Amino acid sequence: MLESNRFNNIDYIIPVPLHRKKLRSRGYNQVTTFGESLAEKLNISYNSTFLLKISSTKTQTKKIRLDRWANVQELFFVQNKFILENKHILLIDDIITTGATLEACCKSFANIKGLKISIACMAYTK
Repeated sequence: MLESNRFNNIDYIIPVPLHRKKLRSRGYNQVTTFGESLAEKLNISYNSTFLLKISSTKTQTKKIRLDRWANVQELFFVQNKFILENKHILLIDDIITTGATLEACCKSFANIKGLKISIACMAYTK
């Protein structure tokens, strides 16, 4: 990623959040270490407070594609949208399976003027 020009002008690295109940029961968000490491290596600000998961859902791992998409619609909320105007963010997650979670996150950023979104994940499935 250091050698790629795709990540030169990113203002913030933002993780896909866990709902506060899940975070409390699990004790960590597996994406946090990934994001903090990327932020350090790429010299970019890491911010886990802009994007919030506002509703608790069951795991996506056992759902079929259509159910995954339906399960994540309108689950995310962006705080302090004005700070993100005309910025470039790197949205990060642990794994892309169908892309439903990342799509729902991106939709929550939709009305922010001039915002550019790039995505990075640790893994993906076919």
